[in-house]
Amino acid sequence: MNEVVNFIVLGVPQPRGSKVSIPAYEDILDASGNKIMHPVTGKPRRRVKMDPKTDRAIIYTVDDNKKSGPWMKKIQRAAVLALQGREVFTGPVKLTLDFYVERPLAHFGTGKNAGILKERFARAKPTTKPDRLKLARAVEDALTGIGYRDDAQTIDGPPRKHYCGVGEMPRVEIQIEFAAVVATVQRSLIEQ
Repeated sequence: MNEVVNFIVLGVPQPRGSKVSIPAYEDILDASGNKIMHPVTGKPRRRVKMDPKTDRAIIYTVDDNKKSGPWMKKIQRAAVLALQGREVFTGPVKLTLDFYVERPLAHFGTGKNAGILKERFARAKPTTKPDRLKLARAVEDALTGIGYRDDAQTIDGPPRKHYCGVGEMPRVEIQIEFAAVVATVQRSLIEQ
């Protein structure tokens, strides 16, 4: 029988996936070891830092969404509590993710109808950025090393986007299903 763990992380779901490459820079020094200053700006002149072994520019690749880091830490804290010290799983995992994002203000009435959902938007689904796969990538990466060894172990489970209901908070509802071992092979058969 498969073991299932469910938990909720409150907060605005953040995407992960788009990366930005940034070169490392170093100050240009004169023969005496002093920084060479730009004559107009007065700032030190800089150049791309090179790796002396490979003679290539040193490039750092970072996530372009600064909010994804804190979001992933929040997911990790919730996962540690939900998994209650369970060992990192090494088998196949089904990961079901339901993301709830805030509705646009246009979905609600104004004036005396403020806060009341317009009937024509009752069944609306979020079709704007961020896309569900980038939202799922943040969760998969956050759970790596806590719920499972590597996010490559996730073999099934849909990521879905929904609008929050009236009065509900943005969140992600996470269900991790750890697949039971279907068959075992005796060690003696493997060693022969």
